[in-house]
Amino acid sequence: MEKVSNKKRMKPEDLDWELLNKEVEVVLKSGEVLRGRVVSTSIYWLKIDSSNETLHINKPFIVYVRVLEGRVERPPQATHR
Repeated sequence: MEKVSNKKRMKPEDLDWELLNKEVEVVLKSGEVLRGRVVSTSIYWLKIDSSNETLHINKPFIVYVRVLEGRVERPPQATHR
């Protein structure tokens, strides 16, 4: 009989923390390009403050996001030995 593990399945890494409070350029599937500061994220949405409005963007419509300011630094993480 095979032993069943109680460990959760590994999920792709969530990279939203890299975008918070950064100026970004968001390219949508339609080809539209949006620019602004990411002020909030969720599983399905990015909230961006642009120069004249607040935008809520549904993530499935995003092709890519480019950070416009500086290099993104990863927070320190524990390593397994």
